[in-house]
Amino acid sequence: EQGITIDVAYRFFSSDERSFIIADTPGHTQYTRNMVTAASNADLALILMDARNGVLEQSKRHAFIASLLGIRHMIVAINKMDLVDYNEETYEKIVDEFLRFAERLQVTDIQFVPLSALHGENVVHKSENMPWYNGGTLLHLLNTVHIASDRNQIDFRFPVQYVNRPNSEYRGYCGTIASGAVRPGDDVVVFPGHRMSKIKSIDTLEGSVERAFAPMSVSLTLEDNIDIGRGDMIMPVNNVCEQRTAFDAMVVWLNEEPLAYGKQYLLKHTTKLTTATVKHVRYVMDINTVSRGESRPLAMNEIGRAAIETDEPIAADSYERNRATGSFILIDNATNQTVAAGMIVDRKADESAQDSAATAERFPIFWLTGNTGAGKSTLATAAEKHFNGSTPVWSSAARRVVVLDGDEMRETVSTEEDLSPEGRRRHNLRVARLAALLQQKGFLVVVSVIAPFEEVRKELSAICDPLWVHVKREGLASDEKPYEEPKTPDCVIDHDVADPEEAARSLIDFILSQL
Repeated sequence: EQGITIDVAYRFFSSDERSFIIADTPGHTQYTRNMVTAASNADLALILMDARNGVLEQSKRHAFIASLLGIRHMIVAINKMDLVDYNEETYEKIVDEFLRFAERLQVTDIQFVPLSALHGENVVHKSENMPWYNGGTLLHLLNTVHIASDRNQIDFRFPVQYVNRPNSEYRGYCGTIASGAVRPGDDVVVFPGHRMSKIKSIDTLEGSVERAFAPMSVSLTLEDNIDIGRGDMIMPVNNVCEQRTAFDAMVVWLNEEPLAYGKQYLLKHTTKLTTATVKHVRYVMDINTVSRGESRPLAMNEIGRAAIETDEPIAADSYERNRATGSFILIDNATNQTVAAGMIVDRKADESAQDSAATAERFPIFWLTGNTGAGKSTLATAAEKHFNGSTPVWSSAARRVVVLDGDEMRETVSTEEDLSPEGRRRHNLRVARLAALLQQKGFLVVVSVIAPFEEVRKELSAICDPLWVHVKREGLASDEKPYEEPKTPDCVIDHDVADPEEAARSLIDFILSQL
């Protein structure tokens, strides 16, 4: 009735160069599972934006899901340019904002096109109203995007679907090549069990072939008689994937009933079906901010990183390496409903993957500068307690705030430095390098160190580029304790006009405004 999509609508069309399948999905949060369904088989994501509104959270959510599902090509179509008078500055502002956000995503190819769908401008034909745009039309971009190299043609993976035994002379293992290519004579190994043999022949409906590649459906015969059944995986001897019974995965929960820890689900991976349990969810993603939230069971349309154990080993790659053998679904064995889709995270890179997820949202560094006694440490401690508390207001920063206090730093990393101008400078530089390192690891760093001189602050900015918070209080400066006020601080908190609670609230509000 409202003219909006609430499922996945498929449309087909062809140009002179290509044939296309468009999967039109709803954009609302409650239909995340619908978008995941469409994105799981897509080569390219077309993100549609309204030039009047710019980059909305919905657009960020769509881009994040596309990246999560392994889509490496993205076209951002900025529509309704006619309603902003075809303004180039408006277009460039949206492009810059989206590119800053896209730095957190694993998308290697992003293209932008300004258009007016109502008037057909830059859709099929170039617009005369936007002479400043030198790129191609939307159709041109769709026709020329290079996707041939996206499919994994290196790692040969053949999940056995069916054993074809028409007579005593023929035993063929049928299925669809998930990735890579194979030839007769190739040395192969069969998982589970590490059973080895050679490819004898490759048969298709049209006859035998000398080379087969993904996604061809073939029947393979081997030189040796090996006990192989549905769900086994045939791979090259020198290029095998890992047999896993415990692994981490990014899981999209598709069912109205929430995930239950310890409950047995059916796990379908390629052609193999086994039972599995979700031990726990490490974090739930906030897909509007692309940040990690709390650890709890997933509800419908939520995405999180989960630890999963299977009763039987599965031969699987990471999803980043191989979409075909790195994905699975979970099925409720009581209702036979598909309750989740999962993407396996490389176990060997587990620690770095968690760091990457944490640092995908790179927090600014907040440096509180002000003379001795201005109240910097008190403010920093208040911010730390707020964000690290049990009910933080911004989940991705929760429990990831670190305060570098000047006195504590002197007692640990700068014990040999004196209070001379040069000693203070070296002390400040050490703190700045430590702050930059913690920022890279995904922490929100609040520095409470005087940094009294403008020239030194310039050096610190070159190292860690902090946001400067000037904490003021009159009557503290003296010849013994010189202090140069920052010329252009990012925030000023004046203790002479604000009580401690108001000052703390001001700092917290400023931090939140920059996240």
